[in-house]
Amino acid sequence: MFSKCSDGFQWMESFTNFEKAPDLTKRGYRLDRMKLLLQCFNNPHDACKIIHIAGSKGKGSTAAFASSILKEASFKTGVYSSPHISDYRERITIDGEFATENVYIDNMNHIKQLIEDDSYLSLPGGSDPTTFELLTLLAFLVFRSVQCDWVVLETGLGGRLDATNLVDPDIVLLTPIELEHTDLLGETISEIASEKAGIIKKGKPVISSIQIPDALEIFTKRSEELEASFYYLPDLYSDLTTELDLEGTKFSARWKDGFSNEATLGLLGDFQGENCSLAIAGVRHALPKLEEKTINMGISNAFLPGRMEIIGKNPSFMIDGAHTKNSTEKLLNAYKKIFPQEGILIFGSVLGKDVESMAEILADQFKYVIVSRPGTFKKSEPEKVYQLFKNINENTFLIEDAIAAEKKARELANRVLPVLITGSFYMAAEIRNIIK
Repeated sequence: MFSKCSDGFQWMESFTNFEKAPDLTKRGYRLDRMKLLLQCFNNPHDACKIIHIAGSKGKGSTAAFASSILKEASFKTGVYSSPHISDYRERITIDGEFATENVYIDNMNHIKQLIEDDSYLSLPGGSDPTTFELLTLLAFLVFRSVQCDWVVLETGLGGRLDATNLVDPDIVLLTPIELEHTDLLGETISEIASEKAGIIKKGKPVISSIQIPDALEIFTKRSEELEASFYYLPDLYSDLTTELDLEGTKFSARWKDGFSNEATLGLLGDFQGENCSLAIAGVRHALPKLEEKTINMGISNAFLPGRMEIIGKNPSFMIDGAHTKNSTEKLLNAYKKIFPQEGILIFGSVLGKDVESMAEILADQFKYVIVSRPGTFKKSEPEKVYQLFKNINENTFLIEDAIAAEKKARELANRVLPVLITGSFYMAAEIRNIIK
């Protein structure tokens, strides 16, 4: 039996972990195992009202805004998200905080006892559960244990065959779709959108953020097939503005029904306006009597570690997990608005990412670049990344050890130059843990 949370999470990680090494045959992605696990615990996923979120980007921010609004409205609110930055418990939170440790431990021990019991029914196909399935089960058990009113639930990968997709949501939110995980989800926007559309349920309302036409067509068609009311976010507001500075993201929205919102968001970035408005639209649809002041306070208090998070002064460190071309472009744009002077970049990326495009965007925008290793959770090749940046910026250093990289950045900054850390959530976590 476990006596510490860390031991339980380590045990869960000993199972097949597709976050580390995806099953490219797609045989690992199925719902029969998850369905059986939930049935063994009397279906804990049915205990709370659900906001289910899928998309390629912005899921975490949208979940943070939605859950913060619900908390401000005095609902006990759970959030299941990924990845974590410093602690697995970040994936399973209650009202923005960890549950008490015994809640995690007790439920982990129940899961372990079930899995290792001789009387345990074999999973279909005889395969063991995956790490993500066990984490998802734990999340539902924790949320039921503490009697959450609402749960904001992010999909992990895709949607149709995601372990979260056995819920009957009260509302579905769809964030923007872009090409991602093409080896698993499909090579076109339409194919990827079809996988994400798998979380749409019969008769349940759907709100979509701004989409590429191919994705929008898939979502509207799927909603029609399932008689699910479909709402397109740009059709719901008459004006939406964001203005970024060091104090935060100034957000203003005017809705076509006469409602309005105005607040300074704790989450930085011009793009947060869209994530925020999607969350507002979703919560308002579920709870139409919420007052403007409740929503404004909720979105002001939303926080997400490792997403354009600024830590420290002299020098200031901005930490973000951007790991695609589009997210890197948006990050750099926001970073430059806050820190227009030259700065220092610490970059670390895992295998399988478009590092060449990210290097083209970032390398010549910084006085110094430090390429480091983004932990050991996933494979990486810092030497190859270093060469890509070195070819563009001769002031590039290869310092694989994160502690040494952070120390070098402080030395080069001389208490003046700002430091940006990005390339993956794993790189963000490595440096964040050192600074914090």
